[in-house]
Amino acid sequence: MLAHAPPAPHANQPPDAPIVLSPPDGGQASLPSTELRVQVSDPDGDPLTVTFYARPHPFTLIHIPDTQVYSQHYPEIFEEITHWIVANWQALDAVYAVHVGDIVETADNIDQWEIASAAMAILEDPMTTGLADGIPYGILPGNHDTPLGNYETYFGVNRFAGRSYYHGNYPSGSNACSYTLFSAGGMDFININLENNPRQDELDWADALLKQYSNRRAIVSSHSLILWRQGEQGAWSPSGERIFEELGDNPNLFMLLGGHSRTETKRVDVSASGTTVYTLVADYTNQANGNIRLLEFSPAENLIHVRTYSPHLGVYETDEDSQFDLELDMSNAGFSPIGVVENVPSGGSASQTLDKLIDGVRYEWYVTVSDGVHTTTGPVWSFTASDGPILTSPAAPQTSIALDGDDVVLSWPPVTADVNGDPISVSHYEIWRSLTPSCAPGAADCPAPLAETALLSFTDTAVALTKTPYYYLVTAVSADGLASDASNEVGKFGFTLVSDAAAADTWRNHAR
Repeated sequence: MLAHAPPAPHANQPPDAPIVLSPPDGGQASLPSTELRVQVSDPDGDPLTVTFYARPHPFTLIHIPDTQVYSQHYPEIFEEITHWIVANWQALDAVYAVHVGDIVETADNIDQWEIASAAMAILEDPMTTGLADGIPYGILPGNHDTPLGNYETYFGVNRFAGRSYYHGNYPSGSNACSYTLFSAGGMDFININLENNPRQDELDWADALLKQYSNRRAIVSSHSLILWRQGEQGAWSPSGERIFEELGDNPNLFMLLGGHSRTETKRVDVSASGTTVYTLVADYTNQANGNIRLLEFSPAENLIHVRTYSPHLGVYETDEDSQFDLELDMSNAGFSPIGVVENVPSGGSASQTLDKLIDGVRYEWYVTVSDGVHTTTGPVWSFTASDGPILTSPAAPQTSIALDGDDVVLSWPPVTADVNGDPISVSHYEIWRSLTPSCAPGAADCPAPLAETALLSFTDTAVALTKTPYYYLVTAVSADGLASDASNEVGKFGFTLVSDAAAADTWRNHAR
């Protein structure tokens, strides 16, 4: 007797392309958040993992101006600032904070350094921040922090060594200059902290970093950049002009942050590389009002929203020097993962919330679908956020099936409500037919509707004669053109091949 070879193992097939359910592609979504929802399926019926990606929502960089007066006279205000940063870090989607110097008023006063150290330590507590290394921040010495002996004692390399966000320092053994790498909103950044009035070797070090990390958008922070306001542009300090001239040939440099000038001022310059560079200076020493700067990067708008807020007073300053927007091209910002849904059954749906939407802004998103072996990437969909009336999809029909001779008859009650239960007008119904179970409308096995009808039934004629197992779904389409989720699946026929008319009877007996 001849031995029969075992059957070849069934080859795993990739998941089908995902189908968008909401918001409709090219449609609208309400503020302040919306549910991104897709239907997924797998030819093998495997459970699926769905990962959502979106063009990023805004994130915030925190600019902490001179704290010298708080270290000297108002330690409670200093601690209010850092406590507020910790409490609001997640709500702001903050990614980095930088203190731009003049930490204390008197460099040789140990009491002031102790106050400053305790206030900044609030940012470093893993228990309250929920971050293993605490909130990532940079710091640099201002003119009131020199000579640097106490600065190095309290904010030297040893304080930051080993923290994942701290990537280097200069000179060796000193924290006079340092740098941080961070990523946010699909973009990579480098922030370089330079001591007040940096020497040539320190500028050379910074220049080498900007060239080494030329693929990262660059911010340089130093204490003295602008001296006073002169027309619409603040006048350069000698230190600020030198930094701009020495580093401006690097096209990734787009921002300088500083303090020192005891006012709010800014400059907008085009560097030697042809890049627009924003120089922002804030110093509220004379006011002792606890103000800090919040720089909210909004990639969807290509804007940086600059806001001035006092954790001490609990108010925003809204004059034109305190609140303004800066244009920054972030159109090449990549997509960021926003959530993962696991163990989604084939034919099921998955959803994720995208929040902090801005009225009138267009958003893009997509998903990947994995069966553990293969991953299918869906198309990029879009929607526009709106505070006006939002169109919603109809509820899914509930479909029944019956046989009339050799015909299959599908029927369903009218759909009169949307997914929220509110009244809706349905223009027609789409019928989808597949050779495989759990097929999603638009997937490979049912890429287009079999038929459309305004009636509440559909007849697929002479199907019994084909002896083919079919699976049916129905979707409702609103008068506004929005489709519902697919109905329950009906059909799933089994039959036995015989040589006479009994085939049709056998086929009928297995319909459900």
